[in-house]
Amino acid sequence: MTLPRALKLPALALGVLLAIGAVVWLVARRGIWQTGAQVAAVLQTHLPSPTGDPATTRNIRFPLYEGNSRVLTTLMLGQTAEPLEGGRYMISGLRIENYSQTPGGPTTNYVIEAPKCLLDPSRKVASSDGRMFIRSTDGNFMTTGIGFEWRHLDSHLTISNDVLTHISRPEPNPPSKLKP
Repeated sequence: MTLPRALKLPALALGVLLAIGAVVWLVARRGIWQTGAQVAAVLQTHLPSPTGDPATTRNIRFPLYEGNSRVLTTLMLGQTAEPLEGGRYMISGLRIENYSQTPGGPTTNYVIEAPKCLLDPSRKVASSDGRMFIRSTDGNFMTTGIGFEWRHLDSHLTISNDVLTHISRPEPNPPSKLKP
């Protein structure tokens, strides 16, 4: 069976994506994936995109682990990654999920989101001069701002400008009606 010419490029991209996914899964399962350089090596395998730009990678995921362990502390997600000089990437649709390990399994501590972001995998740093949001998963804490730098190694977040924070807490016991 031969594929029509219009389907060959998407079929090739899907095959390459499946092969890369299998390699990433195998590397992560064996606990070898520990440095930003290894993350960069995976990102440098570019997939053809529907726009025809061979350098753009879609639906990226990089797991970051605590030290040399296999304990996942952070998962960085993005819609697209465009390679830049120096091994850095411009990420669109960034989402950073930070986890802590509990007896019941991993728990999400907070989520950082930004429309565009510069990622330096070797330093494990994400930064942007645009809008960003950070929120707790329970909805009780949210901060927005313009311009940020997040460093994985020490979990340090700096928000530069127009910082707005909203903190709420659920009311423990609503006031009861007073009886006359």
